[in-house]
Amino acid sequence: MRTWALTSSPLQRTMRLGLLAVCGTAIFSTALVQMMVVLLTTIVVISKFTKSQRRLHWTSLHVPFALFVAGRVLSIAFSQDFSRSATALFIEYFYYLLFFAAAEIVADEPLDAASDITHVLVWSGTVAAALGSALMLLSVAPRALSTTAGTYTLGGFLCLVLPLALFFPHPLTRKSRLIRWTQVLIICMGIVLTLDRLHWVAMAAIIVVAGVMSHRRLLVVALAVSVLLVMLFPSVHLRLQHLYHLGSFMTGRDVLWKGAAMLLDKHPLVGFGPRTFQEIFPLFSEMPIRGVGSWHNDYLQVYMESGLLGLVPLLWLLASSIKQGWRAFRRTDPHWDTHRAIVAVGISLGVIAMAGGMLDTIIGIPFRILLGVFAQLTATILGTGKKSSSGNRGDTETAKAIVRETQA
Repeated sequence: MRTWALTSSPLQRTMRLGLLAVCGTAIFSTALVQMMVVLLTTIVVISKFTKSQRRLHWTSLHVPFALFVAGRVLSIAFSQDFSRSATALFIEYFYYLLFFAAAEIVADEPLDAASDITHVLVWSGTVAAALGSALMLLSVAPRALSTTAGTYTLGGFLCLVLPLALFFPHPLTRKSRLIRWTQVLIICMGIVLTLDRLHWVAMAAIIVVAGVMSHRRLLVVALAVSVLLVMLFPSVHLRLQHLYHLGSFMTGRDVLWKGAAMLLDKHPLVGFGPRTFQEIFPLFSEMPIRGVGSWHNDYLQVYMESGLLGLVPLLWLLASSIKQGWRAFRRTDPHWDTHRAIVAVGISLGVIAMAGGMLDTIIGIPFRILLGVFAQLTATILGTGKKSSSGNRGDTETAKAIVRETQA
């Protein structure tokens, strides 16, 4: 593990270690990570009032993200149930500050920061996968699950860290390779044993991309392990059959889409307000399962809760991320650590953007942190980051990165 978190002033060291602590505890304890998020964001805000930390490092992703948050907050004022929506200010929206906090904390050394953050996330994912799998193997739970919010949360978190384990550059010693591939195996086993079909598809896509890009043996190993798991666990075999007959096992998603279609034109600008699903969903009597509390689709949920004021900035944010990532990808050499870091973090973000989890309380934490890291990584390469004062940032850092990568 690199020394990014320790080679800095006491204030910076506190913020860097705090950011790593948030990454390491998110999947294990909701109460603990909430406390850490509050402390970290408070320290970052206070630091901006000190003379040495007053500048802000803005990138092209900051404006759409800020507008997305503004749209989400504004929708509370027009909510169908203001008291229920207002609670989101103290739970969901406080976490949005993590993007800005992470972007500020990693701005000076985004590559080294990405390395430390990846290290912590992969290890926390490995431990969470091992614990969740053990609960199933010991018949304590019917599926692998997390200690915070169940199987979906664990599957989403592991799908987020899997690309980091596969694509992020790491030491090429035999020991480090053995450790990394052991982590990949445990993470994949954890995803499979959650029995969540959507995350199975996401995992398969990640493995195929990794196999095509650099790890061709991984495809053979993944196929062999998959066959073994299907043979050993009847529940895995049953869920795999459900995947082949997806139309017959929609678990109510078709009813959710049907209900959404009935409401699409009701409040298109500001939506119905956050956390109002229970009040507005019109087809509860047709749901095959009970206890559904959301739209089970990030984009649909943003539109229903915040309307176009929330959805348009979100789509702008994702489009800007793709554009910046592609430009940085083309500008860097494939053998550079910076290039591989952009690929790893970009794929990780893309998986969650497609499979879902951006709005999840737990999965959304590392997603926003990685988005802040991605913003600064690409800004460093492209020289597009800006301080709050006049002038562009990035030229010096880009030069340093190029020299470091060339010498390596």
